[in-house]
Amino acid sequence: MGLDGYEQGEVLARSLRTVVRRARRKSDGVSVVIKALAKEYPPAHEVNQLEFEYQLLSRLGVSSIIRAHGLEQDRNGVAIVLEDFGGRDVLEPGATAPLPLDQFFAVAATITGALGQLHACGIVHKDVKPANIIVNGHTGEVKLIDFNISSDLSSERDEEKAVEQLEGSLRALDINLDAATNKKINEIFPGHKTAPEDYDW
Repeated sequence: MGLDGYEQGEVLARSLRTVVRRARRKSDGVSVVIKALAKEYPPAHEVNQLEFEYQLLSRLGVSSIIRAHGLEQDRNGVAIVLEDFGGRDVLEPGATAPLPLDQFFAVAATITGALGQLHACGIVHKDVKPANIIVNGHTGEVKLIDFNISSDLSSERDEEKAVEQLEGSLRALDINLDAATNKKINEIFPGHKTAPEDYDW
């Protein structure tokens, strides 16, 4: 990441496509989260995905969805500047113990409400999984993140594309494709097994 106006902090998540880290904006000292492309020379479709994610987030006013502050030029690509509300993955990578029931129901209620608002706007997340749900352990605030493979059906009308192009985790496709097309992934791949999750914002 090569953003001049920010002091880099801890890395929160890393994948083949993106690096997510905390940072401090030099102009006002505000703590933010920056989602940048991992490759020095990212392919055009990865740049386009990140730009699409920013455009989608910037027009959503849902409190349980991560807010985008801006889109910055970063070396040969772009980076999204996101709010930092002190959140962490609802389940840390490698965790084996389930959430306590009271916390599980609180998180489930918040995310269900967020998805309902998204679907009412014609937006399908397509990758709802624990790694894309973050929680502030002190305040209990919950937010949904990682919208770079989402679909805006209000403009795309791509129900057929949503079935034919499998993006995201198979576990997540059960929920999201059903909402978009009324076809469950189980009908397409009976007895499927979920691939290892790629932790990414």
